[in-house]
Formats: sequence, C-alpha cells, structure tokens
Amino acid sequence: MTAIRIENVTVRYGTVTAVRGLSLDVARGEMLVLLGPSGCGKTSVMRGIAGLETPAAGRITLADTVVFDAGRGIDVPVHRRGVGMVFQSYAIWPHKTVFQNVAFPLRMQRLPRKEIRARVAEALELVGLADFGSRGVSLLSGGQMQRVALARSVVMRPRVLLLDEPLSNLDAKLRDRLRFELREIQQHLGLTAASLTGGARVSVGIAPAAVHLLPAGDGAA
Repeated sequence: MTAIRIENVTVRYGTVTAVRGLSLDVARGEMLVLLGPSGCGKTSVMRGIAGLETPAAGRITLADTVVFDAGRGIDVPVHRRGVGMVFQSYAIWPHKTVFQNVAFPLRMQRLPRKEIRARVAEALELVGLADFGSRGVSLLSGGQMQRVALARSVVMRPRVLLLDEPLSNLDAKLRDRLRFELREIQQHLGLTAASLTGGARVSVGIAPAAVHLLPAGDGAA
C-alpha cells in the first residue's frame, strides 16, 4: 500500500522553480531519504507534503486521502493531514516541562487527561526519556531536546513522519547514534517516514531507500 504519493509536483517561488515535475511513491512503513545539494528542492518537497508550502502544480496523496491537487483546488490544512514533523531546530517551548511539550498536540485535540498521560509516557519511554517528564527543557542537552521533539511528533500517531535534517545541529558521535535510533523507532511503530539530508553517508544510517534530487534547472530524479 502506498502511504505517500507525489505526482508531477512543481514548486515555484516567483520566477524561480525549486522543484519541477517530481513524482515518487513511498510504501506504507517505509523510510525514504531525499538526498541532494542545497537548493535542489528537498525542503520544498517536505513542506509541500506537510502543507506548509503550496505547490504550483501536481497532486499529493497521503494514504487514501488527496491532500493537495492543484487542478481540483484541493489543499488540506496542515492540522488535518495527520503529519508529524521534526525540524533541524528543536521547535520546543523552553519555559515548559518535557511532559508539557510532548502533551501539547494531544491537549489541542482535547483528549482525556488519562489518555494524554498514557500516550506521553509511552512516547517518552520510546525515545529514552521516561524519567524526564517533569524536567524543564532548558536543562536538557541538544540530543535530549531533539528526543523531546521526536516524542512530540510520534505521540500524535501520525500517518506520516517528516524529518527535516533533525540531527544536523548535533555533534558527529551523537548524530551517528541517533540516526540508528530514529530508524529503530520508525520500524517499531510501523511509521511511514521521509527524511532529507545533503549527505549520502547520512542516508545509509537512516534508510535503505533514497531519492537524489538535482536543482530544478538540471531536472530531478
């Protein structure tokens, strides 16, 4: 079953074409890496899947739901796409505790408190922060902050997980360890995931499948 389908997607910024006619499928439970140099459109593709960017043309389907279709005028809002995102920046609230950060999307859904506590505990256990719930995030290391960001994404039980170079701000040794942990978590949960990176070496530690993007002026593959 296809979890992510991108059909002939083009992304433009004014007169500049960032992505030209890209098509690809990601199977359910697969982790795909988007490879390529700066300016090749990797982030534009990721933002298009998430709904943070509106492509100029094409169609994007998540599971059986068309979330974007330029020809039919379909553009499902970000919060209704069922997508979890982990960014290069941690994007967590420094004035809140670990628990409060991870629980935030569940509280926005107005889930019962008991369910929120159970799901946050499960997510923190998964990322190795089971005993950190009451700790302020300002006291955490960079690696721990990124784990909090990952827990907040998976606690929503998204249909798709998007990873926008989430480890690039960490030191090399920690990056290597967390790459494999990310892969283990993705496989454990059976998540469909897409990750982007500029380095082929990085992709080896994350996923067996990769798509190499070239700048739009040279085409894309």
